[in-house]
Amino acid sequence: MSQRAVIFLIANSLTPNNSNVEYASKLVGLLMFKSEPQSMMKVGEDFCRQFGVCDEIAAMKHVEFLLRTPGAAVRAALDKLPSAEAKCSVIRRCVVELENDYKTKNCYELHNSNLTYYNDELLKLQSEDTGEVKLIAD
Repeated sequence: MSQRAVIFLIANSLTPNNSNVEYASKLVGLLMFKSEPQSMMKVGEDFCRQFGVCDEIAAMKHVEFLLRTPGAAVRAALDKLPSAEAKCSVIRRCVVELENDYKTKNCYELHNSNLTYYNDELLKLQSEDTGEVKLIAD
């Protein structure tokens, strides 16, 4: 049985309450990362709709995957996120994870591109002149 089928079986056993939706939202990334790259976003969106998880979660997980992949088309995926705050939050989370991952410590090109995306989004956020920078915490 494939890992995707197992995830769907687990999620199908959930009842619609806050803790189960929260649990299902944690499965979105796992499901998407095990999918083929070209169908990853659709799989995530379908899962979110089926189990009452906000579609934004699928978009955020897609960006997280792309930020871990050198040369990926990150900008188009970032543009699907609804706000500069959401973009900054996802990128920051990936930057921190990459810094803590001993396997990518010397992957300077990946770190450089992620930090560049983060800087670009922070500048956009600052230019919106919101008064204070609010990042979405996990």
